[in-house]
Amino acid sequence: MTTSAPETEKHRRTELIRRACNGDKDAIATLYSETLPYVHAVCRRRAVPQHEADDAIAEGWYRVLRRMRRGDFEVSNFEAYLGRAVQNVLYESWRSSQRVFPAEMAHTDWIDPHDPHAELLNQLAPEPITIAFSQLPLDRRELLHATIIEGRTYADVAREEGTTSGAMANRAMRARQRLADLYATSA
Repeated sequence: MTTSAPETEKHRRTELIRRACNGDKDAIATLYSETLPYVHAVCRRRAVPQHEADDAIAEGWYRVLRRMRRGDFEVSNFEAYLGRAVQNVLYESWRSSQRVFPAEMAHTDWIDPHDPHAELLNQLAPEPITIAFSQLPLDRRELLHATIIEGRTYADVAREEGTTSGAMANRAMRARQRLADLYATSA
């Protein structure tokens, strides 16, 4: 019986993560180089300057490595988990400096046309829904992104936030309603 290419890739990635959890520097380097384009795209979607992106990626990787070394590291999608760690670093930085993501940054001027993700990024902006989304408070954008885009459960997000899944579901409902209101006024 032969295994399919996605199965083989999943097994290879799982083995890399296992080796990285055990401190294998080659496995860590391979994971880093394979995920770097994705986490850079995460930062570009948020119109982050290069120096901030580099800092957020380094801090996000540090947090992931720290968790890997504790031995309680099991994730089904490593890139999504790492991307979320980088997003959290960005959001914490923005919160501490009281910055918000302005609606005018939803335009595509900042997208490099040679970027392999450029087509996807261009599809995301500057639609009215993107502008409405950018006007949501940062914590609401973060919640909707985690639950809708990344497909994470309310319970999973609630554990990170130190609250209950019911409270998280309530916040998500209010965020979706606010997004609908903002969309109605921007469309």
